[in-house]
Amino acid sequence: MQIVARSLMLFALVCLVACATAPDADTVAASRANCDAVRCASCPEGQTPSLKPPNCCECVAVDMTVTDCSAVRCAACPAGQTPSLKPPDCCKCVKVK
Repeated sequence: MQIVARSLMLFALVCLVACATAPDADTVAASRANCDAVRCASCPEGQTPSLKPPNCCECVAVDMTVTDCSAVRCAACPAGQTPSLKPPDCCKCVKVK
């Protein structure tokens, strides 16, 4: 009988720890609210990742009204390349010089 009681106590303790460490709905919603940790594949010529939730990597047309790239955050480029950071396609991957 002692083994059953100990097993139940251990199970209850494991459940308590699991509930305490599970992410809450606010944390999950916040992680979907930004694209900070998302790495996107490259987009076709004339398009760039949207970097806006919920689909951070959706390829969208380059915004031709962009004149300053200082506030633009780009997706990761392949090895040996870096974002151009030149308007209007601030995130176009170019070879590292």
